[in-house]
Amino acid sequence: MIRGFSKSPTPSESLSVHNYMVQFGVPVDHFTYPFVLTACARLGEVRLGRRFHCEVVRNGFDSDLFVVNALVQFYGSCGCFRDACQVVDESPVRDVVTWNVMINAFIEKSLSRKAFGLGEMMKLDNNLP
Repeated sequence: MIRGFSKSPTPSESLSVHNYMVQFGVPVDHFTYPFVLTACARLGEVRLGRRFHCEVVRNGFDSDLFVVNALVQFYGSCGCFRDACQVVDESPVRDVVTWNVMINAFIEKSLSRKAFGLGEMMKLDNNLP
């Protein structure tokens, strides 16, 4: 339900479902956070997304590639490029998707020169297979 609402015309419902889960003791897992972060990005809720980022770290999901990519996507979509770069820099895991999410975020904000620079950094990344 969280996933469906996060992509629907009413992404705030995704956050409501998350709140009900937490309220009733349903454990949140690494599949939950990407869609909650998607809802936050669609709503422009940067502060709330940052709170979920703290939960991600506290719950030990900050080394899950799916969650890391969602964090980068969230920050990039909200124009918080410094935060997106920090997630990439501090993450023990990243892949070509991580870099593509960053590049796409820069392109969407009409920052194509920075996007090209990231393409060069991606080639030098030792964490890529």
